[in-house]
Amino acid sequence: MNETIPTRVAPSDEYEANAVAVGQHVRHRDKHVARGAVLAMMPMTLIALIATIALLLNAEPALGPIAAVLPALWMVGTLYLALTRAVVRTAVTDAHVEVNWGPKAVSVPLGAITSCEVDAAQGGLRLGIQVWALKGSVLLKWKDGQKDRAFQFPAEDPVLLVANIKAAMNSAANAPNTGVRAEVAVGASSPNTALDAPDAPVSADVEKRATSSD
Repeated sequence: MNETIPTRVAPSDEYEANAVAVGQHVRHRDKHVARGAVLAMMPMTLIALIATIALLLNAEPALGPIAAVLPALWMVGTLYLALTRAVVRTAVTDAHVEVNWGPKAVSVPLGAITSCEVDAAQGGLRLGIQVWALKGSVLLKWKDGQKDRAFQFPAEDPVLLVANIKAAMNSAANAPNTGVRAEVAVGASSPNTALDAPDAPVSADVEKRATSSD
């Protein structure tokens, strides 16, 4: 007996409703918010801002702007990451896995996926992922033509997300290829049409000739 996998299909915010898997039948959604990473970056941004102002005001006039470049870049970088990488929205549909992580959006056909696993080490070897994936991440691998591609991203419940992705893959693999059958039935003409329709009604003219020959 197959266990029912829990799902969440309702969008949790306006952006998810209007920008993630729009017009598709969604089987499951996952939304991860890296609040800890954002809170850690806010003090660093503030420190970089203070350092930038201090260097501009107190350093030598010729060196002030140059010395302030590094903390200013640090401030902009941390602020950008905090604003754009804090939320990861994933949708599993009947045809794709769609991941929206800041400016990066990835849509992978279910049939192209070669591996989908939970990374229990909270992001594995990449420190950049560990900062965001406090609850673990998903490592998705697929074929793009002849190229092998991979994408690792955080998830709120990576175990449940992987279970739903694999369930969608199984459903897609076992779905009947109705499109091909319909095309053959409607668009193709078979030389054995009469044999393919044994229950077709016999015309009155044929019946009359058959009666006369008897």
